Amino acid sequence: MFNIDCEIAPLMDAIHQEAFKHMKLYLAQREEFFNKEINCFKKEQLQLEKKLEKLEQPPEPVKEKAPPKEKNKVGRKKTKKELEAEAAEKKRLAEEAEKLRLLKEEEERKRLEEEERKRKEEEEAAKKKGGAKDKKKKAEDEVPETPVEKTEEQKKEEEKQILREQIEVLKGHVLAYEAKAKLASDEKANQEAEEQRKKVTDLVEKASSDRKFLKAGSTERADTVLAMRRAYNFMEIKTPADDNAEEEVKLISVNGAAIRTPAEDIKWEEEQKELEANAPKGGKAPAKGKKK
Repeated sequence: MFNIDCEIAPLMDAIHQEAFKHMKLYLAQREEFFNKEINCFKKEQLQLEKKLEKLEQPPEPVKEKAPPKEKNKVGRKKTKKELEAEAAEKKRLAEEAEKLRLLKEEEERKRLEEEERKRKEEEEAAKKKGGAKDKKKKAEDEVPETPVEKTEEQKKEEEKQILREQIEVLKGHVLAYEAKAKLASDEKANQEAEEQRKKVTDLVEKASSDRKFLKAGSTERADTVLAMRRAYNFMEIKTPADDNAEEEVKLISVNGAAIRTPAEDIKWEEEQKELEANAPKGGKAPAKGKKK
């Protein structure tokens, strides 16, 4: 918003100064925002890497406790009778263990014989009924399979894989935002150079696209040329190399790619494609990389 109750020359100087001031300020703010996002991504990446490193460390081996050493009574040797008693006790325990083993083997043999007998009886019964076996097999096939429970090692590997994927995504974000921060810094330097460069400027009414042909250094009153409550675009007038060609009217603007986020870039590209598809034949598509 500018007051037009003045001469044209100071008004154009004020517009020029404020336009570049605001563009550089906004670029500095965006560069700061990109750097903050980079720090957040790196912090999150470091946390995930520490978690992954902890999971990848092999478990510490469990140390088995050494059996307590038997303390022999000092100054006393076992008698012959005590040694014979110990040997007899060991023999008795060994015999009992052998009996128990044989008993278990006999029970297992009987169980297997009983299972074999029942299996043969079922087969004979199925043959007599005819087709009963096929029906039973079909019913068994229809029984849903019980999901196999994952082992702790499998769960651990899945967790590590998820962490690796998250880390790669964050690395991609860091690279994308570092490129954005550099682009914002480069564009700010470019705008500083553009501010110092001598140029011919003019105003073009936004609604009608009418150029006002304001002369540099003019002492003419601005309110005699410009109207209240109107919006104007600040333009640069470039003289063509060919004398017969028309002057090029270019909007003074900032590179939109330097202030958009990577996600906004994707959306912007889609909008440009849609505008190009809907543009009339022979019409010019909007200039890429510019945000008015």
